[in-house]
Amino acid sequence: MPNPMKIIFVDDEPNILRGIRRMLHSMEGEWDIEFVTCGQKALERMAEKEFDVLVTDMRMPDMDGSQLLEEVMKKYPSTIRLVLSGQSREEVIFRTVGPAHQFLSKPCDSNVLKNTINSSLGLRRMLKSARVLKIVSRIDKLPSLPNIYIEVTEELRKEECSMRKVADIVHHDISMSAQILKLVNSSFFGLPNHITDIAQAVSFLGIDVLRPLVLSIGTFSQFDLKKFSARSMEEVIHSSMMTASFCREIARNEGFTKEDEENMYVAGLLHEIGEIVIISELPDDYREICRAIKEKNISYLEAEESILGVNHGEVGAYLLGIWGLKDCITEAIAYFMCPSRCVNSESPLLPILHLSWAAETFFSKDGNSEDEMKLLDLDYMEKCGKASKIDVWRDICRNKFERALQ
Repeated sequence: MPNPMKIIFVDDEPNILRGIRRMLHSMEGEWDIEFVTCGQKALERMAEKEFDVLVTDMRMPDMDGSQLLEEVMKKYPSTIRLVLSGQSREEVIFRTVGPAHQFLSKPCDSNVLKNTINSSLGLRRMLKSARVLKIVSRIDKLPSLPNIYIEVTEELRKEECSMRKVADIVHHDISMSAQILKLVNSSFFGLPNHITDIAQAVSFLGIDVLRPLVLSIGTFSQFDLKKFSARSMEEVIHSSMMTASFCREIARNEGFTKEDEENMYVAGLLHEIGEIVIISELPDDYREICRAIKEKNISYLEAEESILGVNHGEVGAYLLGIWGLKDCITEAIAYFMCPSRCVNSESPLLPILHLSWAAETFFSKDGNSEDEMKLLDLDYMEKCGKASKIDVWRDICRNKFERALQ
């Protein structure tokens, strides 16, 4: 039997902690739960014992939730950090947008709390490398290409800022898109359904939230060109945008609902987010991966797993998962290069994302059909009942690619 996951709750109101204890009574045995009444006691316990998840209130004397989150991010980066607070949404988001992985509002439904923690813990098991786990867990923002970052900041500084223009800029940057979706889908906003449409997400947050987040707090950041060439970032972004467009075209052809179509598009848009993490946070490893691919003639998947112990699909899925994106999206991203590893053979997103990725890689590198077949997992496509769709879907991708070149 696996060891129970260790979770610590922090709130200066004992009645709140007693309520949470009652709420989570059914999790005894599965979770090892502790309750403390201040941030300092939490840090003392974390120095004595490794915790998987921290759930903290915001308004507390001496050390508030924001300060605690900052300390935990520095000292214990692999701990998943959740906010459970009754403060106004803007106040909490402005103060915890970096160090918090997700935001939950008081009063919190017991199922929402359990599912959020369980989902985060399940994703945690995906990353087999403790080193990579710590790096991914401490990420508070993802870098954008300088020209896109400059565009969005200049637009937000205008007195008559156009939210449509902001949405269009964000739409062309996968790092900004991921962070916008993280914010808008936090439970503070109380939305009945997840938003996956970028324009809708930007419109919902509005200028009063986005302007201080970007201009004052620095939610978005520029890619450090001294750290690594922007060329790789540009290639990743171009690949992601094209794959997303393939996914959407196939979804429309298959008669997906509008919601599923957007989920498919977002999965395509964000499927390479893990590569951005590796490029920006592990530049030496990224160079070694690229060298291994060239010198040993092995696949990207093989190179990453031999050097890091994980692949960038898993890295991206873990980050987006602890940020609260939909399970169907993170699942597709986790396995887009190796779909046969996915235990869910009913996923509607994964086969489309897998083929779209293979097609985009093939078309962009002007390869031959043999190269494409090396990427495409034919056994998986057969197993999930989509083998007969391969030629149709590939033609959709080819037509979309050729139109984009015109």
